[in-house]
Amino acid sequence: GTFKQTRKCLSEAVEAFISAMEGIYSPTTTRGDRKALKCHIEGDRIGGLTLDKVTQRELQEWVAREVKRGAGNKTIKNTHSLITRTLKANDIYTVFHTRFPQPKPFEPYMPTEDEMKIVISYLRENDLNLFLAAVLSSCGTMRRGEVCALEVEDIKDGYASINKAMKKAADGSWIVSTTKNISSVRLVHTIPEWIKAYFPPSGRIVQYNPAQITTYWKRAMEKIDVPYFRFQD
Repeated sequence: GTFKQTRKCLSEAVEAFISAMEGIYSPTTTRGDRKALKCHIEGDRIGGLTLDKVTQRELQEWVAREVKRGAGNKTIKNTHSLITRTLKANDIYTVFHTRFPQPKPFEPYMPTEDEMKIVISYLRENDLNLFLAAVLSSCGTMRRGEVCALEVEDIKDGYASINKAMKKAADGSWIVSTTKNISSVRLVHTIPEWIKAYFPPSGRIVQYNPAQITTYWKRAMEKIDVPYFRFQD
């Protein structure tokens, strides 16, 4: 069904669209859409326009303002998609040819072996959970969610059985459930024996959730003399 009403302003229409699609879209998509509405539509001139006034020119000018505000390319594109999906749901089938800024190429920094030693020894002294997360994921190319869900019981004879991951539930809490897809269930054969000395007696090895890993990693990297690189790199 549609909620046709061109006199409705864009902010209201997007809010109604998000609510209507709740349960159809994944909780992550819905959360992302709500954030986009709050941060990139409601506070901008475009949010106050009635639907019939959301033209190509208005959208292009909105993109320019977002770029000036420092919004990322992906954020702008996702919000633009939310606006056009809302218009379609209200029977406005205009085809837009909005131009987006050129994405900056991402170049991950590759730490040297000596730099990795600095990182690992700093973490071992200052943040045991992050130390364990870094060693396990670098030995076994695991995602953050997989490292957070890994239990002492999953590791035997130098290999880890990856069969679950920690992710966000609809209410924003962190839960442990099955891995992202069935091909993610695997054995990782490269877990060093010495790391076991740092494990808790049983249960989850790393007591953080994936968001905390990212936050604490950034914080740790600021304190040591090594060029910043992302945890997953």
